[in-house]
Amino acid sequence: MGSSIRVLHVITTIDLGGAEKFLVELVRKQVQEGLVVGVVPLKGTNQLSATFKSMGAKVYEDFSTYSFIRQISKFFFLAKGFDVIHAHLPRAETLACLCGTGKKLIVTRHNAERFWPNGPIWFSKMISNFVINRANSLVAISVAVKQFMLENSEVSFRQDIKVIYYGVSLNSIEIPSVNRPQKPTQIGTIARLEPQKNLFFLLDVFTSLNAKYPELQLKILGEGSLKKALSSEISERDLGSVVEIQSKVSDINSFLKNLDVFVLTSKYEGFGMVLLEASNAKLPIVAPAVSAIPEVLGRDHPGLVPLFSVSAFSDKIIEMLQNESLRNEVVLKQDSRLKMFSPDKMHGLYLETYMDVVKKC
Repeated sequence: MGSSIRVLHVITTIDLGGAEKFLVELVRKQVQEGLVVGVVPLKGTNQLSATFKSMGAKVYEDFSTYSFIRQISKFFFLAKGFDVIHAHLPRAETLACLCGTGKKLIVTRHNAERFWPNGPIWFSKMISNFVINRANSLVAISVAVKQFMLENSEVSFRQDIKVIYYGVSLNSIEIPSVNRPQKPTQIGTIARLEPQKNLFFLLDVFTSLNAKYPELQLKILGEGSLKKALSSEISERDLGSVVEIQSKVSDINSFLKNLDVFVLTSKYEGFGMVLLEASNAKLPIVAPAVSAIPEVLGRDHPGLVPLFSVSAFSDKIIEMLQNESLRNEVVLKQDSRLKMFSPDKMHGLYLETYMDVVKKC
């Protein structure tokens, strides 16, 4: 039945990021199961275009060169050839809604933040509800995202919000023992260089660690608006020899395999795809117990610490580096959690949602 469904994904960008990596996993499974899949990115550099094409999806790259008004016009006609329109992230949701695709529109909310974070609260609520009330089906990627929408009135008139978790392929990264020194020396993170990821706080944590363990290194993989400010801060703290910011790469395995502890310092996460990637690489994780992070790692995860506590982060990182039995316990716990986040399960739940939409249309 799934093979008869034509689905068009519209997303703000197909540059590297959590929502974009989710879409890669979902489209891969959809094409394998015989769905006809199109992908429309609205802006950005289309870094993942070749990846989608190699899987058999059609990518409408020209949309990223158009103005928003022209995108609406082009999308209106393109959408007529598909059974389901699946929108991801605010700009894409808004466009799909304005094109009158409501009867076949599915919205997936990826962020535990306001729909329009830089605008007035009343405006964010209004636009969010305008979009949601015109969609056929609404999906949240975590309970934390669902709760955020409800508690902040980003959704006011409907309670039929499905929760469908991200899925990740369980092909564990091989980390040869020869690549790991007897005394672990590298911690790291993968994050957009934006305020949400709390990276200046990460530098505070590392500064505390550096005073006791000057051989320890910090690796940050990411790009974003704070890159220049973070680089200046690293220089001012005289940490240039032990802290490195690397640009994003399509293959993160080479980055992860050289780490000994993965550290996430985000103020909030809608899900946190990097948590699955680090778990899959068999890296113990230290992260704050906020929003969806305990939902992904498990509320009893030994690496969960209070947000904004430098001492709690630094003490837990040291414990992960020095206590081999704790490391093994954490890695085993993360392995067991990974089974909850299967691409097959994710695809199956979305397929059910698509079929419901097709029946109603």
